[in-house]
Amino acid sequence: MSGRMGDTVLPTADKGETAAGRRAPGGGRARSGVVRRTNSRPGPYVSGADRGRIGRDRRDRRGGEGARMRERVTVGCLVLLNVVLLVPFVVAAYLWISFERAERENERRQEAAADSLLERDRDTADRTAGALTASRDTGTDALLDVIRKHTGSPVIAHDEDRRVFTAVVSRAGRYDPEPMPFGVTGEFERCFAHTYARRPGPGWTGEVAERDRSVCEGSERVGGRVWSARRELEGLAAGRLTRDGLQEALDADHLPSEESRSEVRDVVRKGRTVVALVLFRERYWTPDDEEAEAEQCYRLTRVLVPGDPYAADDPGGGTGESVTAVPVAAC
Repeated sequence: MSGRMGDTVLPTADKGETAAGRRAPGGGRARSGVVRRTNSRPGPYVSGADRGRIGRDRRDRRGGEGARMRERVTVGCLVLLNVVLLVPFVVAAYLWISFERAERENERRQEAAADSLLERDRDTADRTAGALTASRDTGTDALLDVIRKHTGSPVIAHDEDRRVFTAVVSRAGRYDPEPMPFGVTGEFERCFAHTYARRPGPGWTGEVAERDRSVCEGSERVGGRVWSARRELEGLAAGRLTRDGLQEALDADHLPSEESRSEVRDVVRKGRTVVALVLFRERYWTPDDEEAEAEQCYRLTRVLVPGDPYAADDPGGGTGESVTAVPVAAC
């Protein structure tokens, strides 16, 4: 091969062939090899160091693309992880805000219902004061009975010198609550103190004020004991309608009189009527964590049916027909 760079060298004739060229098929001669110039230009010279640098650049480009891909995957994973972690906090925050809103709304509704209870008790106090003014019997026991009938209070304290009566009574209220996770019944209780006083002039006045719930506890317990005593007296055999018989029925533990919560002071029989005077007392704790005692004396009356041993016409035995309980000033 001969010629300059950029020339294309065609093969020459083999040995034994003349310079004129090999014989072509069919008797002709083949054309001898010639040098033909092409339009290609020689490429630049690249050293080994340059080839190494080019290879490193290519590897760096491929490595950079991989790093960017890994970076995008990492960012995506972090975003997904943050979303997964934030969802519970968002849900918890929503529930907490809903709980706070429902709690505030329930407090508002309860206060509105409590205000309604207070207004009704004030109306009751006005009616009670009117009944006290209209009462023809101005005795203490008669006035106590008027207050009990209108207020329903089991315990009514009175100051004879000042002519003031105080009755504490528990009232139950209800409202429509907002749904909450732990459930709210919408039921509540309030304790009210009714004060009735004879002011200068012919009329009585009544005032109502809310008290701590513990103030009504003693009164409620006394009311429970009065109800139980009515049941015991109603079912007591006629032969046991005595002071000792009734005391044993009301106080099975036989406590001393000063410790008994139901102390029978007297039992009187007159015809078919049996009247018992019983002092009921209950201890409770005040808002100042001090022990206090609520007490009220009651007159229990039982009417005997014909056939009871204490009936005038027939000593055959019987049961109680009815028992009434009325608060009195003293036993």
